[in-house]
Amino acid sequence: GAIPVGGVKLFQYPKPGEQCTMIRTTDDVYVAYSQKCTHLSCAVFYAAAENRLECPCHQGYCSVRDGSVLQGPPTRSLPCVVLERSGDELIAIRLEPEV
Repeated sequence: GAIPVGGVKLFQYPKPGEQCTMIRTTDDVYVAYSQKCTHLSCAVFYAAAENRLECPCHQGYCSVRDGSVLQGPPTRSLPCVVLERSGDELIAIRLEPEV
């Protein structure tokens, strides 16, 4: 089903057990990232109030817009899941950068 603007949907990609998070940032824009922090692989979560992805383990913050690091300790951006629209469905087609 449709998720509201500011809403989040978790899914597994590229294989089972690899958690990703999809965020609907505006009516027409959805972004998705690996949920695994590039620092020590803790699960990041979407903090709507701050509009960023946060790692609770070591306070690493990443941009919702492009996955880039806003505050360390992570030094690499979150891998972005490229989404492609197919009718009413959004399909994950690849990770960038490939991991």
